[in-house]
Parts: sequence; C-alpha cells; structure tokens
Amino acid sequence: MKTIFGIICALYLLSSFAHATSLHPDTFSHSAKLLTWNFDSESFLSTKSVRGGTVSVNEVTKEVSIRFDLRNNCPPNAFCIAYIPTYQVTLPLKKVETDSCGNVIYKAERNMMPADGIHQKLVVKDVSRSICEMVYVAPTMITYSEAHFDHHNGKLVKAKSYLTAETLE
Repeated sequence: MKTIFGIICALYLLSSFAHATSLHPDTFSHSAKLLTWNFDSESFLSTKSVRGGTVSVNEVTKEVSIRFDLRNNCPPNAFCIAYIPTYQVTLPLKKVETDSCGNVIYKAERNMMPADGIHQKLVVKDVSRSICEMVYVAPTMITYSEAHFDHHNGKLVKAKSYLTAETLE
C-alpha cells in the first residue's frame, strides 16, 4: 500500500514540474505593423504600390526583417486568386544598443557589393520605453538604406527610406 501511495506521489510531483514551453525561435520574435513609409526616389520600392507591412526583430535567430505587402494587379470586379504579393528584406542582426533615453536600437546589415550585389542596412529604433521628455513620430522608427553600383552609368546609387511602425510586441 505504501509503494502504491509513493508511486502516486512521485507521479504527481513529476507532473507538476513538467510544464510545456515552446522552444520555437519565433516565440522570442518582436513584430509591429507598419504605419507609414516614405521611400527614396532611387529605391526599388518607390516603383511598387505598397499597401502595408510588418517589421520583425528576432534576437534568438539574430535577424531583422521587414515585409512589404504589395498591391495585387487584379482588375476591378474580376475574379482573381486571393494572392497578396510581398517583398521581404531579411538581414542579419549585427548590434543591439540602448541609448541614454532607454531607446533600444537594432542594427542589421548585409554588404554584398564585393560580390556585385547590394549593400542593405536596417536600423530599427524602439522608442516605446523612452524616459526622455520628447515627442516621437511613432513607437518604432525604421531607416532602410540600400546601395548598389550601376554598371550601365558607372556610378554608385544610394537610397535611404524612412518608415514608422506600431510598438514592437
């Protein structure tokens, strides 16, 4: 009788320690919906019709990504496939800083120019927990920079776009 009681107590004790926790990398991801976007005229995105998007920061996988939802080219009153085209930029997280106001700044960058590519840089500034008495445009401010070498005209083309987003959650 004592052994059955002991086994039941042991099982109860072990089950109380066994809580399910998610180890999926997206569990620790912070994301926010884009509020505004102001693309540089030299940017590839200035020719696209952007409807919205999302910015995501994942410190576990060390990636910062921004996804733009583009307009569907479906004519009005036509039966089209429910398809929302997107354009996504995912860059490796290089640095996380906190300034004197308590703002968290995530810096991500990839330079593929030596391989005849593009140099992309994303700076995401989370000002939602700022202790300074300042008025910010939005809880999250984003700067997206891109540069590439135009071989046809023989010059370096740079573009810097500014975006805002809701609070990173």
